[in-house]
Amino acid sequence: MKKFLTNLTLLAFAAIGSQSNANDELPAGITPIQLARALNQAFVGVAEDVSPSVVVIRVAQKPSPEMDEMDETYFDMLPPELREPFKDYFEKSQPDPEPRAERRSRSPVFDGQGSGIVLRPEGFILTSNHVVENAEQVKVILQNGKEYPAEIVGLDPDSDLAVIQIQAPDLTPAKIGDSTMTKVGEFAIAIGAPFDLDYSVTFGHISAKGRRVFSDFVMMDQNFIQTDANINPGNSGGPLVNIEGEVIGINTLIRGMSTGIGFAVPINLANNVANQLIEYGRVRRTWLGIGISNLTDVYKSSFLSYETDLTDGVVVTDILADGPAANSNLLRKSIITEVDGVRVRDVQELKNAIRARAIGQILKLKVEYRGSTKVVEVEAGEFPRETGLARIYERSPQSSERAGITVETFVPSENLSDELYELWKNDDLKGLVVREIDPKAPAPVQKLQSGDLVLEVNGKKVDTLSEFERAFDEYSNETGASLFILTRKAEEKFIAVPAEALEP
Repeated sequence: MKKFLTNLTLLAFAAIGSQSNANDELPAGITPIQLARALNQAFVGVAEDVSPSVVVIRVAQKPSPEMDEMDETYFDMLPPELREPFKDYFEKSQPDPEPRAERRSRSPVFDGQGSGIVLRPEGFILTSNHVVENAEQVKVILQNGKEYPAEIVGLDPDSDLAVIQIQAPDLTPAKIGDSTMTKVGEFAIAIGAPFDLDYSVTFGHISAKGRRVFSDFVMMDQNFIQTDANINPGNSGGPLVNIEGEVIGINTLIRGMSTGIGFAVPINLANNVANQLIEYGRVRRTWLGIGISNLTDVYKSSFLSYETDLTDGVVVTDILADGPAANSNLLRKSIITEVDGVRVRDVQELKNAIRARAIGQILKLKVEYRGSTKVVEVEAGEFPRETGLARIYERSPQSSERAGITVETFVPSENLSDELYELWKNDDLKGLVVREIDPKAPAPVQKLQSGDLVLEVNGKKVDTLSEFERAFDEYSNETGASLFILTRKAEEKFIAVPAEALEP
């Protein structure tokens, strides 16, 4: 029946959009009002089919730790005779002060709300991370009104997804669709509990796919479906479904109230994250340890320093020192065009391709570098769980500065201009390449130029940034430091850095 209604719905829009008098082209026995009723019934049918799989989530947030931290740390450091007076003063200075004993013993207040979908009959429910991440207690309300306490199975801030579990009989899992098959312009239906209004239904269309809203430092997994179906506070974690009643996304955020711009995590990504949270309690992400950017005219002219006929692809901007790609032949300034034979045109396509690979799998990257094309193999690693992306960059410096000299790791075919590349393309040559000189550096240092190579500091070879820094840290207070330089004119020279320039 649903398929019949769907077909009638599509026919209705085709007829209304192309004919002033729809009766002229309608199938025999079908009238415009029948088509309108079929469209109406199609949306009603989707809501009725999907709603049993949608849940309302009520959350009691953890009490603010501010008072407890003050109780346990600051106040305990005061002399006994001052402790209680200060505690009383602090409590009275707070809005609506509440005695500590009552605050710690009071019943949880379920003042947070979101939505979710039943993922498995065992009671696993998929929702948004931000709905339950700071929860002291969580309860789930089914469509039949029954309430169940829930346990958090796993949280994943990088995709804003979470899995919770309840013990309840006769649950109806949602019908999962394929978000890769979703097309812009299709109907989209959002079901959830906005503004404490349980089981509300809104509909619209898919406005766009592959949207990014935050930087990777805020959220790594971004490939949002954009919709104009109204998504309001409380809808978070609820389903975005198609006309077939299949979940194609998990509603996650809105861009301003009443703007008609909402975002959902594609269900393929959400399902993968949920399965890992259920199996491991966390998400094991595949990564290569590289910085990337879309190939643009700006990168062509200012970053690559060589000509390319490519119009799309992904530029490798950095290779992290402790990432998987550091052990491969992949070079900075390479342009990735394929992963395992599949074309990648931009950063999102590359991320999707890498995300779909298993940890430990060998990826074959087709890259272009300085006019030549080759395949580079990189073993996919697991993204370090204990650190965020910002910390990885912090602990994997690409350059170092001492005495006004900024150097970076020297790879002959990687970080040089065409002129210097021809000069330094000998693979046996090692050292650190001078990137820039501080205008306030001492006069001897000012003689250095970008592109010169630092081979030794104080008679010690420096092939790595840590060796460079360590050599400077061991300088003599009396004599300063000496640098052995191979200039960009292929001349060898010593540069003396006075001791006063090395003082911290």
